[in-house]
Amino acid sequence: MSGPPIFVVGAARSGTTLLRRLLNRHPDLHLTFEASFFNVASAVPAGTSDARFRARWTGSLPFAWQRVPDDALDIAAPLGLHARDPAYFRALMAWCARREGKPRFGDKSPLHINAVGPLLAAFPDARVVHIVRDP
Repeated sequence: MSGPPIFVVGAARSGTTLLRRLLNRHPDLHLTFEASFFNVASAVPAGTSDARFRARWTGSLPFAWQRVPDDALDIAAPLGLHARDPAYFRALMAWCARREGKPRFGDKSPLHINAVGPLLAAFPDARVVHIVRDP
């Protein structure tokens, strides 16, 4: 990866999708579309086994939006990670960026505004862009 990940968060209908599209035009950067890892992880009951968490993650709508083919599933969601490990999120973002031929990755998930703490704990060097909707 060339540079820290970029995360776009904010209110719905505030322009996060437009910003994602603009940033994705950069030749070295790809932001996934609402992978929402921390939202999915927070909805999984405590004590969920690693295998069940992985199945829940790869079966989620946010994961499906990334269009990962079955033959790339073990790269985009590696086996053997512990439940809720942000390495799942990193692997997905990195795989999507490589698919697009880009070395740097990030994600646009507006509702991650509620998970900026865990996001920065998992990615301490990350850049977070918070978009506020002007009423």
